[in-house]
Amino acid sequence: MPLCRIGRSSAPVFPPSTIDASITWRSGVYDQLMSRANEGSGDVTIKAPAAEVRMVAPAPSLRMSTAIWSTWWKIADEHAAEARREANRNGEMMGDVMEEAMVAIAAAASAVGGFAASIRLHSEVERFDQAEEPSASWLVMETLKRASKLGPRTNHFQAEVKWLFNLRDPLVHPGEKMREPVPHMDRPDVQVSVESSSYSAANAERAVRLVRELVTACRASARPAAVAWFENRAILISMRLGEPEPQS
Repeated sequence: MPLCRIGRSSAPVFPPSTIDASITWRSGVYDQLMSRANEGSGDVTIKAPAAEVRMVAPAPSLRMSTAIWSTWWKIADEHAAEARREANRNGEMMGDVMEEAMVAIAAAASAVGGFAASIRLHSEVERFDQAEEPSASWLVMETLKRASKLGPRTNHFQAEVKWLFNLRDPLVHPGEKMREPVPHMDRPDVQVSVESSSYSAANAERAVRLVRELVTACRASARPAAVAWFENRAILISMRLGEPEPQS
């Protein structure tokens, strides 16, 4: 009698319906064989009446991801709050304020960039031709304009996102460029470096406020192509915004 052999393999499964009609599959035989193969117990042999048939188990597949952009959002919130606490305790001019603000601003930019990138990758938003070397702020806004109807707030968000990435870039690509001193934004009577003035508690708060406002506005005005993306992340976004958990 010909043999039917089942072994563990990455080849596709051929279900019983595709096998020569002359083979009779008794109740439970197919499931038992597939189970044995999936458990890695080696090849399994049975007798079949009219043909030689080979069945193989499917290779298991699992894909996962973590919404890193939302973690950056949380980090930005925490460090902006700490920058404000330090400023209230010791004054805006202290180094700890600048350090906390630097982290908050860099994290906020990563949150905004990752937010847009996730929409671009995992929604039905219309694809678009990118500039030869697109700026991060341009890429963010081109994505979000296609994902949501931002209407009259588009220009506001465009300017704010550009401001945020202009502050972020020297943090992640530092060059220590020598420049004329400027008045500190919270103490105009004091001349400081551009960096000391830029990375303040007030700018850290502005950065995290932008993340919150941008995500909220995009969610509220999502176009059909992005609705499912927001629905799938409703709990995550509500948690970051401090809202009650949405009902399923």
